[in-house]
Amino acid sequence: MKGEQLFYVLESKDKQTYLAASFTADPIEYRWKDGAYAYAAMAIADASMFVIVGEGFRPGEQLLTISQTCSEIVSGILEADADGKAYSILMPSLVKVKGATGKFTIRRQHSEELGTLDYLWGSRARESIKFRENKRPQSANF
Repeated sequence: MKGEQLFYVLESKDKQTYLAASFTADPIEYRWKDGAYAYAAMAIADASMFVIVGEGFRPGEQLLTISQTCSEIVSGILEADADGKAYSILMPSLVKVKGATGKFTIRRQHSEELGTLDYLWGSRARESIKFRENKRPQSANF
């Protein structure tokens, strides 16, 4: 699924040493012209929660966020930390909706360039292969 993180752990024969690694084969991401970027990664396998991570922002930069799924729109403000990173948790849900398309948009303080992370959540994420083949997004599954 798009945005799904894969985790691997290797263990030595004597069980004294471990190596852990993760990667996202099909990331949900946006890159700004100045090198900053943001991505969304599934935090739960059923695609009901995502972690939003942004890097490369100016320290203290204000980031206006708009989360939209179906007709619901929620706005907020994030502030980049001293290292230029910003974090958020996204838990899309609607009454009587098991899954839908969504978007998380970031407007930076000193830029007109909008960064949008398009994602599928819930049952729509689990149908992502069919979604990509048809290339016709539907607003929700009821």
